[in-house]
Amino acid sequence: MSSHTKEPWNYYNDTNDGKTNRIEIVAIGKTIARIYKSVEEEDLPNAVRIVECVNACVDVDSAELGKVSYSDLKQQRDELLAALRLCVIALEYATKEQLDGTLDNAFDAASAAIQKEEAQS
Repeated sequence: MSSHTKEPWNYYNDTNDGKTNRIEIVAIGKTIARIYKSVEEEDLPNAVRIVECVNACVDVDSAELGKVSYSDLKQQRDELLAALRLCVIALEYATKEQLDGTLDNAFDAASAAIQKEEAQS
């Protein structure tokens, strides 16, 4: 596992003091990187994006980064969600046929997972 400064990372906009022209990316009391004023409307969004990406990858081995894309993960989630929807339909049919209630917990769990994902989408 490659080593890097542990999360969480943050940023500090030094340009607000009127004396400096940089945004610092920091963690654990040290500067990780500096973004010097270049394209003003992009500098802060770039710092925010770097920090958010690093913090989103907490507990992900650096060697694993880049092996799968965010869009691949979204596609996998969508495929699993579609399969789960089909399971819910089948379970709903089975429970309506009075199948002794043993599928109720699976039906409830699958329905809750779908509702949670749809609420976040």
